[in-house]
Amino acid sequence: MSDFKKGDVIKLKSGGPAMTVSAVGNQIECMYFNIDTKSFNISYFPPETVEIGEYDNYPNDFIAVKSSSYQISN
Repeated sequence: MSDFKKGDVIKLKSGGPAMTVSAVGNQIECMYFNIDTKSFNISYFPPETVEIGEYDNYPNDFIAVKSSSYQISN
């Protein structure tokens, strides 16, 4: 089991958008909003491929998913 918990903001070690942990098990379930396709996504990653992320390492028009809602500023 990993040290991640529901609500943590994480990112892939290889880069990409900030994501919010929605469930923890053998894999980390993450929610995020894809600004390019304007779609809400849920993905699963092995815990060793992600790390704690930050909001400010992605473009200003992206706000990471927190709880079960998301926003985009215009």
